[in-house]
Formats: sequence, C-alpha cells, structure tokens
Amino acid sequence: MIPTIIPTVTVTANASNVGEYRKYTEFCPITYDDYDAGFDWEDLSDECKTMLIPYCSPFATGDPLPSTSFPSTCLPTAV
Repeated sequence: MIPTIIPTVTVTANASNVGEYRKYTEFCPITYDDYDAGFDWEDLSDECKTMLIPYCSPFATGDPLPSTSFPSTCLPTAV
C-alpha cells in the first residue's frame, strides 16, 4: 500500500472582507446550493452570462449594483 499525503490549506475569513463581498453579490440569483446541485456557468447562454456576471462577481464592477430581476431562463433552475 502506498501512503497518500493529503495537503491541507488553512483559510482565515476576514469579517469585513466577507461583508464587502456580500454587498457586491447581494442580488446574485446563484447560490451555493445551486453550485452543489451541479450549476455550471457554461450551461448559460452568453446573454444570460452578460446579465449575471456583474451581479455575481465582485471583480466585474466597481460599485455594488442595485436590485434587479432576471429572466427565468437565466436562473439556475432553468438550466
């Protein structure tokens, strides 16, 4: 039997960074549960990606975006 070495990573969350991240992703319709259920950005049309990415990636925009609604065809439940 060959011993297996499993590397570990320690991550320390910074409460202020988490709060900032949430401000930028507050209106993103994609949740951790969606990812756990198999959601993949590649399943979305280019039009849907263009609409969602600014709301789901804090790196895509300079300021938090206002509340909005998205077409149901762009939501994880539709893909």
